[in-house]
This record gives sequence, C-alpha cells and structure tokens, in this order.
Amino acid sequence: MPLDMMQTAYADVAARHGFIPANHQCAQFEQVEARKLFDEDGRELPGWLRIHNVTRGKDLHVASDQYRVITNEEAFTGFEDAIRQSGLRTGDMVVGTDYSHDGARIFRQYLFPDHMVQVKPGVDVALRIIMFNSYDGTMAFRGTAGAFNFVCANTSIVGHEVAGFKMKHNGKADAAAGIRSLVSSAAAFAAEADEWKRWPSIRVEDAQAVGLFKAAPGASEAVAEHLALRWLEARDSGGLQSGPNLWALYNVLTAWATHTEGKGENKAASRYTREGVVQKAMGTVEWKALMAG
Repeated sequence: MPLDMMQTAYADVAARHGFIPANHQCAQFEQVEARKLFDEDGRELPGWLRIHNVTRGKDLHVASDQYRVITNEEAFTGFEDAIRQSGLRTGDMVVGTDYSHDGARIFRQYLFPDHMVQVKPGVDVALRIIMFNSYDGTMAFRGTAGAFNFVCANTSIVGHEVAGFKMKHNGKADAAAGIRSLVSSAAAFAAEADEWKRWPSIRVEDAQAVGLFKAAPGASEAVAEHLALRWLEARDSGGLQSGPNLWALYNVLTAWATHTEGKGENKAASRYTREGVVQKAMGTVEWKALMAG
C-alpha cells in the first residue's frame, strides 16, 4: 500500500505537530527525463541537456550534461525501503507530500507518532524524516531527520536535526546510500529520544548555563552573552519551554541555531555555523555534567 494512504486517519496527529498533509491519496509520479538540447536551427548543443516533463510536455530546466535526474519515484522508493528495513515503528506513520511549480519541486515528510516523546505535559516532539527534491535546478536532493516542532513546505524547519544529507544532481549522486544513512541515524536517534523526558526535571543554575555557553567550541564572547540573555528570558517566560531546567536550556540552543535575526552576532553567523556551535556545545564536559543530573 502506498504510504500516503496511511495519512488520512491521523489528521489529528498531523494538526498537532504542524504537519502539512498530502494533497492527494497516492503518490503521483510524472515521467521526467534528460533530453538533448538543440538551437533554433535544430543543431545539437553539445554539453547541455534539457530536463523535460514528458507527462506534461514541458521543459523544466536546462543543465550541463553532468546533470543526473533523481526522480521522485526513485527517492520515494528509497525512503520507503530504508524505513521498512530500519526497525522504526511505522504503525501510525503519517506521510505528506506537497508539490509546487507544476511538479518541478517537491517536499515530502514522514511523521512517526510511535516515536513521539512527551517531554512534559503540553510538549510533544515527534520524529520526522523530511525530503526535498527538484527538477528545475532550484534545490539539491536532500534529506533531514530529527525531532522537529514545526515543518513547512517553504523549507522552514524548527527543531533538532540528528542527521542530514545534500547532494547535487550529477553523476556522483548516490541517492540510495544517502537515504540509508539518514534513516539509520533516525532509528538510532529514536532509540535515545526517551532521555528527553528527564530533561525538564534536571535543574540548571545560571552559572552552569553561562559556563556551557562560554565553553562551547567556536562560540565568541558575543555569542555567549547573547545566549546568556536568551537563557534568562526563557527561564522566566512562564511558557511550556520555560524554567531553570535542561529542556529550557536545550531549546535556547536550538532556537538560536535555527533562527536568524539579521543583526548583531547573528548577522555574521550562518545557520550552518550556529548549528555547529550547538552540536559542539552538547559534546562538552559541561553539557555531560548537566546530563548526569
């Protein structure tokens, strides 16, 4: 059974987790292939290809002859095979697929309610695997896996990424290997996610939080000061993610890593750089001491 068929009965789960459901019941594949490119006089232009949607009779992209079409069918099949072999619990799995630009771009996500962790009442985080692909040259073929609070088709992802891959559409692209590695990492992460349930009960003192920020490899003094202010705000906000605890501290780090404010220290730090700082911070002695409770 196509995995999209599973999504209908779990619309309530999808709604609670910011999930964008599929706009169709079954995956709809269109034939897309690379064809030779000719000039207006019918002469072949060597070294160039046109990426053609055979189903719609429409050219989507012009690329060099190094371009390799990674079809959505190839990508979907790869993900579904890897998920079935991974040991992930798929009984309540929800799959959604969104197309845009006449099918030239696609956003697909797999939500795993059976791998959902209630960190504390009102804060549920579910495992997701997300895929992006395009035929028009706008996006590389890529995937990400993690515990995301919100995901949407404009590629905005908020939460904690545990694994990811990105590959250009060329002869070196090994989609199957990238997919298998991603799903394997997601399964390993799911086995560890229950640890999060302890985090709201692990108290964090201000001095410990500031010590972690200063100890994070790659974090400048300005970054440490910025995170310290964010910590104080999060600690006292009164919201579901608040309080002097490890869960609030974790959310301070991930929020900083995934958001760009466009000013101050964030203006100079790319998202990739910020995510690297957070990953290194969570590998420090200071973080491990907090984890030990």
